[in-house]
Amino acid sequence: MIAKTKDPASASNRFEQAGAAAEEQMAYYLRREFGDDDDIFILNDLRLSEDGDTAQIDHLVLHRFGFSIVESKSVSGEIEINEHDEWTRKWGQKRTGMPSPIQQAKRQAAFLQRLLIKHRADLRDKRLFGRVQAGFKHCTTDVHVAVSDRGIIKRHGADPPALTKADLICDRIREEIERHRKASRLLSRTDGDYGLWQLSDAELVRVCDFLLARHTPRTTSASEAATEQEAPRPRATDDAGSQAHSDSTTPRCKHCGSGDLFATYGKYGYYFKCRACTKNTPIDYACSACGKEGRIRKAGTKFHRVCAACELEELVWSQPSGV
Repeated sequence: MIAKTKDPASASNRFEQAGAAAEEQMAYYLRREFGDDDDIFILNDLRLSEDGDTAQIDHLVLHRFGFSIVESKSVSGEIEINEHDEWTRKWGQKRTGMPSPIQQAKRQAAFLQRLLIKHRADLRDKRLFGRVQAGFKHCTTDVHVAVSDRGIIKRHGADPPALTKADLICDRIREEIERHRKASRLLSRTDGDYGLWQLSDAELVRVCDFLLARHTPRTTSASEAATEQEAPRPRATDDAGSQAHSDSTTPRCKHCGSGDLFATYGKYGYYFKCRACTKNTPIDYACSACGKEGRIRKAGTKFHRVCAACELEELVWSQPSGV
């Protein structure tokens, strides 16, 4: 069943639009395959934080034998992997390197396991007459990278099984679940680790509810940001006065408090110049999704923060007219 749909968010450029389309395509495939399964929960666009660390999971499939993490990648051209597991994206005649989305999904899986282990006493029952606390140390998690239907995969000396086209992902997840299910019924378990770890019906629902309660949306549109009444948290907004800092308010000069700023470039990158006192205020380069330091890209009057770690691109500032 679908436990969580993708959060609504406005895309400020074609890259964000393409990424959102890829996630929606994968969400459709997951809904079509697992939407009627009462013991399989689909959580789309799940963002979890713990101890200053954050994981943004495109699609999480929760079943009684573990988890499947799906990282969606929008590829309208080609994606290549060489024998050293180095990744390259090609669009037209332009080729650029990119971080491995498989490693990205593995980091998300490790984060998820650490989070669940920390809260295992609230999520799992005790075994052996209430003496042993069940946990998540041996929970199985498989990762998948879903390339959008129009993309082309070129495997040069490397063929990672986690990488495939989006329309094939559900079959692979279903095969994993059924292999666990079959092994769990065997009198002598001979199929590796399959079927050894599982959740009860109550624990399955408990874990799903816990993850839903821990979710914090990544972005908010400009209209929602103006009316939202909740505790502030790090996020990107799309209005003309977008804040490059984490408090979601209009940027102010750190010296005089004036909001009469403009973004400019200097020796150490982009920063705000105050037109009231002429002093400088830094722009926050930290990604709102993963917290890693990104870079600022200027496109006309728009300034976007681009994160190489999670590939999020977000609008952080719109230059005032007359600057």
